[in-house]
Amino acid sequence: MPLRGTLFDADGVPMSPTLTHGARGQVYRYYVSASLQCGGRRLDDDAIQRVPASAIEKLVQQCVSTLDPRQRVSIAEAIARVEVHPTTVQVVVRRAVFFTGSGDAMSQMQTLASRLPIGHRLAGEAADPTLVRVTIPCRLKLRGGRIVVTDATGQAVDGQPRPDPTLIKALKTAHRLLAEAGDAPIAAPDRAAMQASPFGPYERGLLRLAFLAPDLQTQILEGR
Repeated sequence: MPLRGTLFDADGVPMSPTLTHGARGQVYRYYVSASLQCGGRRLDDDAIQRVPASAIEKLVQQCVSTLDPRQRVSIAEAIARVEVHPTTVQVVVRRAVFFTGSGDAMSQMQTLASRLPIGHRLAGEAADPTLVRVTIPCRLKLRGGRIVVTDATGQAVDGQPRPDPTLIKALKTAHRLLAEAGDAPIAAPDRAAMQASPFGPYERGLLRLAFLAPDLQTQILEGR
């Protein structure tokens, strides 16, 4: 795992990689605080002691890519430390690796700061002038029984599509029921003349999916 040895929780406790298996044999990767692995748990509800690996790795990779438009620097070369806090992730990077030659530290920091998105902050490390700290506003949320990392707007950082076959099948069934009942073009419920209502309460409830906003239906089909 690329963040092995560099990831820490808000208390400065190392977070080590671990694997869990789902009921169907799926493998889930996480980084877990050493204190939690030893049976300890903080009383603070905001404490983050377990992070999904794919989400935090993608967040750090995006940070490095933003600082390095030419995509020359790897995570291993750039990252000195990553800290997971309740409302931020703080990435400490080696300043010099983003530049081909030696230069003035202040001008290099200004250059790096200009590459960051709005809301991100960059500051020097007092203990080591060769390092800079990037503060990324984000937090963890529970969605559908799993933890995801979101940015300041609430959008998931790990944006990989995850189509839900059951939900997609239900949406397609809803459109079929609408077409059969109303004899109208699919996705045009405003012109549907409901000549026959579906028989059971389940089908009538399912039919409501066909009346969702078009953008929501697209997101369902795309797994977003």
